Amino acid sequence: MATTAKNKNTIPTLADALADARTRLAEARELLARREGEHAQAEEAAEELRDRLDIGDETVSVSDMATADLAADRAKRLIPSARKALAEAERAVDLADAQANPTLAEWLREIIEKNVFDFGLYGFPISVVPQPPVEPEVPAVYLWQSEPTRADRSTGILAGTVHMSIVVPMGAPFTGDQVRKALAELIDQKGMADVTVMFNNRPDGCGIRLMLSDVRPQLPTITPEEPSTSTVAEVAFNVAKAMVRAGGQRTIRDKWVGDMITGMNPGTGTAVNSVNVYVASHDLASQTRDGDLITRTVQATFEVSGHDGLDALADRTRETVANQVDAFVPGVGRVKSAEVTGVELAPGDRAKRIAPHAKVKATFVLISKAAA
Repeated sequence: MATTAKNKNTIPTLADALADARTRLAEARELLARREGEHAQAEEAAEELRDRLDIGDETVSVSDMATADLAADRAKRLIPSARKALAEAERAVDLADAQANPTLAEWLREIIEKNVFDFGLYGFPISVVPQPPVEPEVPAVYLWQSEPTRADRSTGILAGTVHMSIVVPMGAPFTGDQVRKALAELIDQKGMADVTVMFNNRPDGCGIRLMLSDVRPQLPTITPEEPSTSTVAEVAFNVAKAMVRAGGQRTIRDKWVGDMITGMNPGTGTAVNSVNVYVASHDLASQTRDGDLITRTVQATFEVSGHDGLDALADRTRETVANQVDAFVPGVGRVKSAEVTGVELAPGDRAKRIAPHAKVKATFVLISKAAA
């Protein structure tokens, strides 16, 4: 049966290169397994001859013994080169994967393009490339990865290293200080990722190596299974944490049972105010899938008490809930919408030592991409 050959002028894509690298990796693994198997068989054969000699089998000749021992030694000496080939194939796959799927480089490019003035890179073309060009454009910004992105599919959090090359006219004054400041203020300090930066200034610009961890992408890729109760609980806990940061206390069921955490004025040792937040319930109400998009709906109930009036407490909770839009919740997704769906003002009961409180129900909708 005739087959159609590939056009010799066809330029392999990065996906093709990755597929080829994975094929070579599979071949290298197969070769190592075969070499180790051959060595084990040769050792076993030589040992069988020795066992026969031990019981007085004179039919085992010197030639048989020499051949068996040499075969075992030969098989043993072939293993290191197979292991070396496997290590090289693994590195080739890592590089091909990084070039074909530069997830973090693309993530960084989007951030820079949205904040070119903060980075001091207005007018610089920004490109994600498989590797730095030999003859770069001037001016220009190049981003690439030399190792694959590490992805935790249970949380959606990413990590890895991105290389950045900023090219300016030779001798032009450029220190990269504004880039360094923007990386800190727009990424690290905003909680989008933890960033460690290494700079290398050049006469024509600078090279930057960014080691990224705890990267929280806009649309995280998470396993499609329903998250655990404790994971879902973080959606509600984030509201309590936000209210603590604004001043107050929180009591959280199922996490720190009976523990009060108090927001303090720095250096004074006094409570900011006497607002208490109790997460009474948190549930995954529904989970649906449309193609690769997963939508999860979480419902929570908060009981808020304090010296402020109940209406003020309810309003404060409503505002905090609304501010959760766009928040990242590991293992659940990115908050698409958040709203209070019901408020009940309870006057309390002094005899039963029940303080007046606002019982606030809220619904959160989170989205993520399903991991394969």
